[in-house]
Amino acid sequence: MAEDIKQKLQQLHEEGIDVNEMLRNMLNQRDKQIEQNNQLEAPAKSSYIPVKIKRAINYKYG
Repeated sequence: MAEDIKQKLQQLHEEGIDVNEMLRNMLNQRDKQIEQNNQLEAPAKSSYIPVKIKRAINYKYG
């Protein structure tokens, strides 16, 4: 993990913010978004890949 991220998380923790819960919520939202994007289907007879699907694949696999 990058040092600046560690410092920011430590600062939030010192301010009384539950960093663990915040990270859990962020990860759950990401998982839900990936699941929703996986439900999108491309047209069967076309080589065209919709932008939403391309973005979902890029978001998940980089």
